[in-house]
Amino acid sequence: MTLHRSIEDWQAASREQRERAARSLALPQGFEFHALRGFECGAMAFDIAQFRYGGTMFSLVPGAAATLGFDGERWEPSAEMHDSWNETAEEYEIDEGLVEHAVANTTPVRQCRFGPMLVECEYREVGWRAVDRDSPRVVEALRQYPRGVRQMGDPALRVRVGDDGRVDADEADPAQDSSAGVAAALARDGFRLPSPDEWEYLCGASSRELFRWGPHVRCDRYPTDVSPEESVWRRLWPWSGGAHQPSRASGAKGLWLHRQANAFGLRIAFDPYKVELTDDPAITRGGDGGMTICGGSGFMAGWLALASAWTDQIQAAETDPEGGKIYLGYTVARRVVPLD
Repeated sequence: MTLHRSIEDWQAASREQRERAARSLALPQGFEFHALRGFECGAMAFDIAQFRYGGTMFSLVPGAAATLGFDGERWEPSAEMHDSWNETAEEYEIDEGLVEHAVANTTPVRQCRFGPMLVECEYREVGWRAVDRDSPRVVEALRQYPRGVRQMGDPALRVRVGDDGRVDADEADPAQDSSAGVAAALARDGFRLPSPDEWEYLCGASSRELFRWGPHVRCDRYPTDVSPEESVWRRLWPWSGGAHQPSRASGAKGLWLHRQANAFGLRIAFDPYKVELTDDPAITRGGDGGMTICGGSGFMAGWLALASAWTDQIQAAETDPEGGKIYLGYTVARRVVPLD
């Protein structure tokens, strides 16, 4: 069955037909059918076939003709979103209203066509390679830092110790210090990076809202905060010389919409500190490296980098004018396998 070639045909089919079509796919070596699962995010909901590849899950995203880009005329931000942005604009002397700013920093409305693809459900950090835990450098690092450490050096080293005592060690991989290096490594294993248009479609999962879950965000915290109390601490801490202690208040961080899988079963664009590679070295998506949040630019501003169509290329040009640079701990990637 060829239901996977059209998301309209996929949606019109019965659940039994979808599963039968998924099980009958000619898959790349190493992939096996796992389950047909329902996912919902905002107004979008799909039954998605998922496949295992090693210990990693991939979603089958059917082919589609899709409208991408942000239509500012349709967007009606809440009063608190406007208030938050107005505070930011006043503080940083930005001569743009919220809607105007969003339109200026998102992709234009356009029509695109995508073929079916298998898409990795979780991104992963890139630029690292595994190191034997018994290597002298790791042994010495653990002697000094039994709970793990990240050391800058040549190369940078990262040692993580789990609650069960398991040690994972990585060092910077010079072969993957650029987008081109990461893409080459993926290609050797039969994968590739998504294009910028594919990424935008995968993030929004057919939603036409600014954010995949809807038009609004909460402006009492940043996307990385557990609670409003933590938001207050994050803003005060830099000015206190590290003396201001965090609140012990907790929140349902794992239940926030932006941290849940979207309607395609993908966890995507949920941490502004992470920037996700596309096959265009000059374009990353899904975050701004934490620049807005780290600078304390305001709650509304802190959410914008998670918008499906967000593409702040002015900032990208300032930080990485040639494009393609890997920032350890911040740059992430997601594997894609086209099925056409």
